[in-house]
Amino acid sequence: MLAILSGCFFSKFMKTEKVPFSLEGISYFSFAYSYGRFGSERMTYKLQILDGEYQALIINRGNKEETQESFAVEEEFLKELTEILVSNHVETWNGFRESDSEVTDGNDFDLQMKNNKNENFVASGYESWPENYKEVKERVEALFLGLLAD
Repeated sequence: MLAILSGCFFSKFMKTEKVPFSLEGISYFSFAYSYGRFGSERMTYKLQILDGEYQALIINRGNKEETQESFAVEEEFLKELTEILVSNHVETWNGFRESDSEVTDGNDFDLQMKNNKNENFVASGYESWPENYKEVKERVEALFLGLLAD
């Protein structure tokens, strides 16, 4: 009975609150997810504008060390990223905050964005994922990791 009640409690307070967000004019993007044993490792992909230039970052916080790669990218990179987000309706994720409280050693994700209208976007989950999450994760990862091959 306690498990049912606690499930109701978490369901009530962990609901997704939909907040409007425009994917046009993204000025900041940060996508991170945990992986590995007990979710102790973390990958982060960022795109930001510094001094009018686009900068992409790949941060891998591994089990024993952290690596960070930084790349100057063209506006085309932002267009490709935006296409991934738009085609998968990621704007509907804004306000997603879901968690599976029965999992104690799982994986999580965090997505934060800001656009040129000063709108903020935040979505996060722990062993709970929004629609199209897997495709978005794979495509964003391929886009950023493609910078390493160049």
